[in-house]
Parts: sequence; C-alpha cells; structure tokens
Amino acid sequence: MIDILVDMAGGWPALMLIACAAATTMALFFVGATLTNRARHRQLRRVEVVRGRFTPGLAMPAQIASLRKNETRSFADGFVQRYLPRPDALATRLQRTGFKLTIGHYAIISVVVGCLVVAAGFWLFEWSLGLASLAGLGAALALPNQAVGILIGRRQRKFTDKLAEAIDIMVRGLKAGLPVTESINAVGNEAPEPVRSVFRRISDLVKVGDPLENAIEKAAKEMDTPELKFLAITLSIQKETGGNLGETLENLAEILRKRRHMKLKIRAVSSEARASAYIIGSLPFVMFGILYLTSRSYVMELIYDPRGHVMIGVGLGLIMIGALVMFKMVRFDI
Repeated sequence: MIDILVDMAGGWPALMLIACAAATTMALFFVGATLTNRARHRQLRRVEVVRGRFTPGLAMPAQIASLRKNETRSFADGFVQRYLPRPDALATRLQRTGFKLTIGHYAIISVVVGCLVVAAGFWLFEWSLGLASLAGLGAALALPNQAVGILIGRRQRKFTDKLAEAIDIMVRGLKAGLPVTESINAVGNEAPEPVRSVFRRISDLVKVGDPLENAIEKAAKEMDTPELKFLAITLSIQKETGGNLGETLENLAEILRKRRHMKLKIRAVSSEARASAYIIGSLPFVMFGILYLTSRSYVMELIYDPRGHVMIGVGLGLIMIGALVMFKMVRFDI
C-alpha cells in the first residue's frame, strides 16, 4: 500500500511534502481554534463576573430565563465565522435556500469538493500537483456557491408563482371581516411552501410586537424578491393614505399575475437562444471527452506541455466570456 502511494505521489520527497503540508495545516487549524475558544470563554466569564459585581440583585445567567433564541453553533461554525470576511452575508444566502445549512456545513462541503477535484486531477488525469491544487481551489470556491445560487433561485421562483394566490387568501379574509394580521396568519397555515414559512415568519414577528410593515420588510430582505417588496410597499402606502385594503391587495395580485405571464412569454421567446448557448458552450467539453477516450496521448499534450496550459486558459476564458454575453442577451428584467 505504501509503495502504491509513493508511486502515485511521484516519489518519497513528494509524498513527504504532501504529508507535512497536511499535518502542518491540521495542526495550525486546531491550535488556532483552541486558542480562540479559550480566549472567548475567558472574555465571557469576565463579562459575567463584572455584571454580577456592579448590578445589585442581578441573578446569574444560569438562574434567569432568557428570551433570546438559543443558537447552538458547532466547532466549524464558530471557526469559519471568526475568520470569514462577511459571515452575515453568507448566512443570509444559506437561509434563503430554505434548508438548514450553516456556515460550517458550507465550509465542510467546500473543503470536500476541493479535495475531490485535487485527487481526481492528480491521480486520474495525471495533472501536476500545482495545477490540481489550483483546480481544487477554484472548484471549492465556485461550485458550492453556484449550487447555493441555484437553490435560492428555485425557491424564489416557487415563492413568486404562489404569492398571488396567497394575496387572494388575504383578500378573502379581509372581505370576511378578519383583520390583516389574521389574514396573514391564515396564509401561513393554508398556503404551500415556501410561501407558508415566509408568512409564518411575518406572523411571528407581528405577535412579538413588530409593526406589520417592518415585519414584511424584514421578510422581503430575507427572501429578496421584488414581489414581496411590492407587498411591503403597498401596505406602507395604504397605512399612510388609507382606503380599501382588500381592493388594493386584489389589484396587486392581478399585477403579479400579469408580471408572471410576461416572464413566461419572454422565457418562451428566448428559449431558442438559450438552447443554442447550452449547445455551443458544451461542445468543447464534449469534444475533449471524446478525444480523451479515443486518443488519450494526443489530448494529454495540452496537460503536459506548458503551452497547452496557456491554450486551455485562453479557451476557457473565451468560453466564459461568450456564455456571459449570451446569458445577458436573453435575460430581461421586468
């Protein structure tokens, strides 16, 4: 087994270098995490001692009931959030997916994807260690982020498709004499996902004392869809000017339906251009796969020769530019 690993790594020096790099990285990771956790615990203990010393009659935290949400973070969550430049933005994006994904889960998935790409490039495609490491780093940064974007877009489309029906439920509740908060609660009980969870979030915020307009605005920021922002703006304007709220929401639901029909029409008209973009963009990779299976030595010159690296980089760059141009041409904002 050891001889196989030595042969795969390209000799004992390369294997020892890889092992030393991995061991050093793991050691620095655990030492940094341990020192960070100890410093944080010491700081929290000092804060609690000062609070109990200078606040007469204040009970210790273990003896009082806290109304804050009990957020239990794993070791990976705390470590990544401490060293990530913008953890709040990433946490918001993960929340928009509708799954219970944490920053720690995202970091672990990124590391696993990067390691798989490095292993596949180094052992399967026989790339150099530097090229395989660069490919693994790019995959770790791009692929999980792209997957999160796809999940967010899918959830936003489902929400937009069902929002007009949710507003109809609110209109029926208002016409039956229910207050607007009860109508929103009815949507949270009867509407399908993901509309149900969003309106339950709004209802919970209202129950704890948040104004309705602020609650819908917070939900709109979390979901990040213009349709929900339209609803927040409509309720804010109606509160300032007055009028028949049921009729206003009914007009909003009709506008959202027309907006959705226009999007579907644009998608149908641009379907030919999108299909052409998919075919043209996939042809280089399909041809590379066919040539790799039929004439491997001919194709692998691009990998072994430094000039082939330049050609691959230029080709991928041109493909990316062409795909972006085609994507912008068939995308219309309504």
